[in-house]
Amino acid sequence: MQKNILQNKAQVEFKTFSFTMLLFAIWLIFNILFPGEFGAVKNGLTLILIVSGILHIAYTGLLPDFNILGGLLAFLTLALLSIWYGESNGFINGGATSVFVLRPVLIVFLIANFNIANDRQRFFTVIDASAIILLLYNFIYVMGALGVIPQLFSWELDNGNVTSTSATFIAARLTNQGALTFFLPYVAIRLEKISKKFNLMYVSFILGIIASLLSGRRIVQIVAIAVIFYTLIRVKSLTVGYVFRMFVKLVLSIFVILLVGSIVSSLLNIQNVFFTIYETIADAFDADTASSIIRASQAQYLIEGWKSHPLIGQGLNSYVTSYIRNYDSPWSYEYVYYAFLYQIGIFGIFLLVSMVIGITKPLLQNISCNEDKSLLVAFIFFLVAAASNPMFTNMWVWVIMLSGYEFSKYEQKIRRQPIG
Repeated sequence: MQKNILQNKAQVEFKTFSFTMLLFAIWLIFNILFPGEFGAVKNGLTLILIVSGILHIAYTGLLPDFNILGGLLAFLTLALLSIWYGESNGFINGGATSVFVLRPVLIVFLIANFNIANDRQRFFTVIDASAIILLLYNFIYVMGALGVIPQLFSWELDNGNVTSTSATFIAARLTNQGALTFFLPYVAIRLEKISKKFNLMYVSFILGIIASLLSGRRIVQIVAIAVIFYTLIRVKSLTVGYVFRMFVKLVLSIFVILLVGSIVSSLLNIQNVFFTIYETIADAFDADTASSIIRASQAQYLIEGWKSHPLIGQGLNSYVTSYIRNYDSPWSYEYVYYAFLYQIGIFGIFLLVSMVIGITKPLLQNISCNEDKSLLVAFIFFLVAAASNPMFTNMWVWVIMLSGYEFSKYEQKIRRQPIG
């Protein structure tokens, strides 16, 4: 019955679909490229898409997947009770209600815009295009920040300072590292299927790798190296044509990387930019650096605080009063998972892990599908990176993953139906 309703609505929805998907594409691009900029534009697009999602539900009578709604109810119950508990313990809200209560509701209305019977291919076209734009944007930005080309993005001028205090450190400040940790692995997997010789996605992938290595963001650099390693070792076949194409791509990629590296080395008076990149990454594992000391202290404070309330934590809006990293949102820490353990305890962590497993299960079951595999691998990289970066609550990643969850479940359902 549900399948028939979806298909009967398809012709009517197609007339408005292109506009809705275009809005979603613009919304996604603004959110992944500019996490701290263009707030009014992003809020306006979010509002329009939420209204569109509500109208879509009203018109079709179809709600998002039952498991998504059940997970939403469970999480809202946890969040509300935990925030109330935190406030009763004397902790201020600090915007926790907006992030952990309002945002999940908005995400559900956002994913309601998609017709799971018809929009899968268009959805992944938007994701692919957004990934390409993100990687190209970051390459152009990093090249501008390093002085290789003029800085073309006026809104980035304040963030364009490059720190190169010695031959052992280089960094071009990036603010969208969360998106890079998701989309670099995503593109690497997508290229297994999109294997034309020199398409735009491949070009953007190579340029994105270069931008990531020069970014100075250790987690992004580590992800880039992991993606390079995976790309080099994966083998689809050993035919002469495949080996030749891979060899040509590898040679051209190395040439481009070396060329850009030599230009950057010359402009910044660095003898070997690749050695500098290595030293920058290695610096993250030095326990004596200021950053490492800060994170070690943070972990210690949060673990000690968790021990006094191991089961339910001290409240989703709670924080270590003697160790606050962000006074606007004092509950926010770089070590996100330590913070969650401190705030919601073992019970809350169990619920979060169960929800993540539930989201990824259909993708894992359908891993032979390149699109689902791409989302799954990208999400795993993102979750690992989020362990030491406060980006777990980014709205865009949950919109992508919950939409991918619905598309994957529907596709598997159609495959199980008997033919005829």
